[in-house]
Amino acid sequence: MGRGEFGRGPARRHGGRGDDASWGPAWLAARDYLRLLTVAPDRIRGCAHVACVLHFFDTSRNGTRRWRSMAACGNRAEASRHYAHTKDA
Repeated sequence: MGRGEFGRGPARRHGGRGDDASWGPAWLAARDYLRLLTVAPDRIRGCAHVACVLHFFDTSRNGTRRWRSMAACGNRAEASRHYAHTKDA
């Protein structure tokens, strides 16, 4: 292993450890996620829509938010439920 691969030094390889500027937002998101896990882990939830794999931080007053986005996931779930209800009628 060359110097710089895991430690300090000028050696950098293509596909390095994400120290170029394009990784900045990802590192900030990871840092903020870890902070939220220590401060309020009960407020980090997975979206209730079965097709959504994303998580969100619940900022609702009583902590009962279910959807990552009501406009996207919540609306799809409610539309599916409505369609199933009217189809049976």
